Amino acid sequence: MSQLKHATALALAAAIVVGAWGLPARAWAEGPVVEHLTASQVEQILQSQGFTNITTDQDGDLVVMMQGVKVLVLIGSNKGTSIDMQFSMSGTQATMEKVNTWNKTRRYSRAYLDDDGDPVLEAEQDLAGGVTTARLVDFFQTFVQSLSTFSREVL
Repeated sequence: MSQLKHATALALAAAIVVGAWGLPARAWAEGPVVEHLTASQVEQILQSQGFTNITTDQDGDLVVMMQGVKVLVLIGSNKGTSIDMQFSMSGTQATMEKVNTWNKTRRYSRAYLDDDGDPVLEAEQDLAGGVTTARLVDFFQTFVQSLSTFSREVL
């Protein structure tokens, strides 16, 4: 009898695990899950977070003011399958040492000096497999925080 209870318990546990993992990601997420976004959809999300100075370029990418500087939000260039945030500024005190320190000590973004020696800060959000609006809002908030810290520590 005890072996039967043990086997039943194992079978029930396996069914729960298989059943839970067998659910699509949409069933686990809160809110709608998207795998593709347009510039208009991203603009709406940014506006919901208080960003109002947003323009769209000819490629369907956005330029948005964050922390008083222009940030390029690549969407159209990526055909809506990922979102890339890019910030660059010329005439700074950025050095390779500061950029390397940033890359060694920070997560969720990367920095480099471009061909003109100007510092660039980038971050990406892949949409493959789907993401929620909450994840996108967190991505934008994380980039704003990174931009603020990058401005203090690298520029």
